[in-house]
Amino acid sequence: MRYEFRRWLDTIDVKNLVLIDETGLNLAMTRNYGRGVKGERVYDNRPGNQGKNMTLIGAMSDEGLIATMTFPGSLNTTSFLVFIEQILLPQLWIGAIVVMDNLPVH
Repeated sequence: MRYEFRRWLDTIDVKNLVLIDETGLNLAMTRNYGRGVKGERVYDNRPGNQGKNMTLIGAMSDEGLIATMTFPGSLNTTSFLVFIEQILLPQLWIGAIVVMDNLPVH
């Protein structure tokens, strides 16, 4: 099966590949460490609250980003389907091959 998949890969045009991935972030995210003059402590401001969690999901082709969506909270099946149906599908072309990781909500 891997051999057949590898042979199939040789037949596709990379210009038709669309890669999807997602990442989570926190709006109050800051560095825990900083750089300073040797022997001197580094001071900086830090948010006092925990901040909101956000998710960014995007699709990229060899031309660059073709679809992105940011929303509060984490990715679930409903938000993934909104991204696919309303954001990504209108940007796809005939022959596009969408590649995604194996996150369970896909």
